Amino acid sequence: MTTDHTPWASYKLSGDHAAFIEHKVRRVLARTGVSPVIYQDQGLSPMRFRWDVLVVAGIRLRSAGLVPPDAVPMNSCSDIYTNGEGTYYVPVYSYADDTHVDTVLRHIMRRAYSEDGHLVSYKWAAQK
Repeated sequence: MTTDHTPWASYKLSGDHAAFIEHKVRRVLARTGVSPVIYQDQGLSPMRFRWDVLVVAGIRLRSAGLVPPDAVPMNSCSDIYTNGEGTYYVPVYSYADDTHVDTVLRHIMRRAYSEDGHLVSYKWAAQK
């Protein structure tokens, strides 16, 4: 399950994991309208914004095999697990660390917001 999804081929996270995280994060951004400017105005860092959005997206980063006993694979060929209640366990810590995850989150935010700070339309925002 190491399919490279452009532009993820040059990142430490697998293409599948990075694409899944982007899908969930961009849905949160589109649905909530939350902006990094709100965090900046409160004296909070861009990194705090990125990681808070990841949590709101229901993403829990884990090592392979370290998932709650009630979690099941999302599908038969996935190593991403879910509890069926909006929490997703992504096993990135088996091969990457927080700096790699944050690099991907920064890339997602750059793609999500235009140069003037407006949220760019995301075609999957309405999907579950």
